[in-house]
Amino acid sequence: MLKKTKIVCTIGPSSLSTSLLEEMHQAGMDGSRINTAYGDLDQYKMVVNNVRDVADIPIIVDIKGPEIRLRARRRKVVKKGEVVEVGFGHEEISFNHRFYDKMCVGDYVYIDNGKVKTRVVE
Repeated sequence: MLKKTKIVCTIGPSSLSTSLLEEMHQAGMDGSRINTAYGDLDQYKMVVNNVRDVADIPIIVDIKGPEIRLRARRRKVVKKGEVVEVGFGHEEISFNHRFYDKMCVGDYVYIDNGKVKTRVVE
């Protein structure tokens, strides 16, 4: 019977050793993934070399997108439900990239990897 499902494992600091990669491959890992949002070039090279030492399987490189930063001129406590003006220039709170042309009223904007959920009101 042919296996139609492929198992791709993200490889990071805790799974870099060839012995663990070998175990993962024996357990069914069909491909590996490098998340470039974390780590550095030396770590990525080590992942490629160690995976290649274990098996001839695909290595997927997931490149990180642009980093959007929220800047505040001073510390501000925002309470749930409070409306706060956020801009794209020199406002008290602003983003470092202009993406307002892609936003609509009602859209959600997540901050700090989803820890804070906001909504566009105008």
